[in-house]
Amino acid sequence: MKHLVVFFFLFNALTSFSHDYYFAFAELKYNDFSQQFEGTLIVSSHDFENLMQSKELISKELPSFSYDSILLLAIQKSVGTGLSFKSKNQILEIHYEGLEKLQNGLTYIHFSTSKLENPTSINVSFNLLMPVFQNQQNKITIYFKNKTYTEVFLNTQPTKEIQLL
Repeated sequence: MKHLVVFFFLFNALTSFSHDYYFAFAELKYNDFSQQFEGTLIVSSHDFENLMQSKELISKELPSFSYDSILLLAIQKSVGTGLSFKSKNQILEIHYEGLEKLQNGLTYIHFSTSKLENPTSINVSFNLLMPVFQNQQNKITIYFKNKTYTEVFLNTQPTKEIQLL
């Protein structure tokens, strides 16, 4: 009986470090003055670090705060096509600007896109981490001209066209 109790506590301790759900969030806001989208990608620090390490882009944990261009290039390679935007038959280039790794286990990656004048729709592909985690769910919220648009992306539908009316 004593061994069963010890096994139970060890099993709980080992399984408490994993999670059964995987989420990434992106928030995007159109800046009328600069005519570009500005955004934040929010990911689980642990999952994103594992992705970067699997691609041999980092060898240790992400720092808590950085504008380092070498690290931002590694982030760009990690995200790759996991988050991309297209509008008016134009692929929007993503410029990664900085990151914040919070104590709550989330990492905020700040970015902006190339200029885009008066978009009427945006095609979003958001399959970040989906090749690694089959249960990955991603969500984007877009703020455009005093309106809010929200979409959820699943493995079965990683790309969506969002009309900005």
